[in-house]
Amino acid sequence: MSLVKKPTLTPRRLAANRSNGRLSCGAVTAEGIERMRAANLRHGFYSQMQGEALRALGEDPAEFEHLLESLMATWEPADHFQTRLVNRLARALWRMERGDRIQESMAIAQLERMDANVERLAREARAEYEEKVRRLKFLTAAVAQEEYFTGLEEIKLFDDIYGSQPEGRPEEIFVLLYRLVKPRPPDSKPADDEPTPIAEIPVAEGRERREARKELQDLLSQEVQAFKEARSERGDELVETTSPYYRDMMMARFHSRAALMARMEESSFRQVERITNLLFKLQANAERAGYTLPTTIHEPMLKLERLTEAAASDPYSQNEGTSHDVVENKGREARRASVPRDVAENKVITT
Repeated sequence: MSLVKKPTLTPRRLAANRSNGRLSCGAVTAEGIERMRAANLRHGFYSQMQGEALRALGEDPAEFEHLLESLMATWEPADHFQTRLVNRLARALWRMERGDRIQESMAIAQLERMDANVERLAREARAEYEEKVRRLKFLTAAVAQEEYFTGLEEIKLFDDIYGSQPEGRPEEIFVLLYRLVKPRPPDSKPADDEPTPIAEIPVAEGRERREARKELQDLLSQEVQAFKEARSERGDELVETTSPYYRDMMMARFHSRAALMARMEESSFRQVERITNLLFKLQANAERAGYTLPTTIHEPMLKLERLTEAAASDPYSQNEGTSHDVVENKGREARRASVPRDVAENKVITT
């Protein structure tokens, strides 16, 4: 017995369900059914609707027909079976070209994302360096005044640029800023806009103050120049991402589906190779047997029997008629190595 109480199906609810059901039965017209059939198309590799699949994928069916006609003229299939093989060859070649376009599309999408990210990083780096240079110039202008005293505003600007633990030249600037605070008696309390003096850093007075202020100006000017050079170097690093070598490195092989696309390409290539070998084999066997294949064969087994009879004269091709593997001809090399020719010939004569 269910523990969940089901709602009572009243006549009114039943009528509403039937009315809603008639509104969601899907496409009913022929055009709607065709659109619905192509709506879930992903790659069209195995589609039965060749023309619709090509158009849905943005491909031109006329180009495929041109490829098929070219292959037909090249191979000149003698029967319906060979015609089907040539058609399969055309589809395999078309899939290979489609796979190339897919990989190129993935590479373009990857590079577009990279370019957008590089542009964002460039804007952020440019804004960061420009803001730091602006603050340093403001601090330099304040220090240039004859009656300069370090206030809380200058200390805050310094902390925004270098943080709470400066090193190297910024540490020297930090010491000089506190040496230039306003001198006060030991027991006096600094004003609200003045920093609290640090006991380890003596406040400069008189001539020492002028020398400290001059040294601070020089250090700030050096920092402004250093930030400009760092901004230029950062810009050069970002520009390197547009070089062909860097873009080749960032292309589709880093995509999550790159391996799948490589397997698809290899599979299509193997299919082209096998179909081509099979067509060569069929035409060679027909010429060796001394007959012309009919244009239409209603009994496929008749063709296989003729090919088997034509290959019977070759003792090293016995497995072609039995295993139906006329492409790879498995076992031929092993048979040549293990069976003497006279033994093979006697076997053929006795059979």
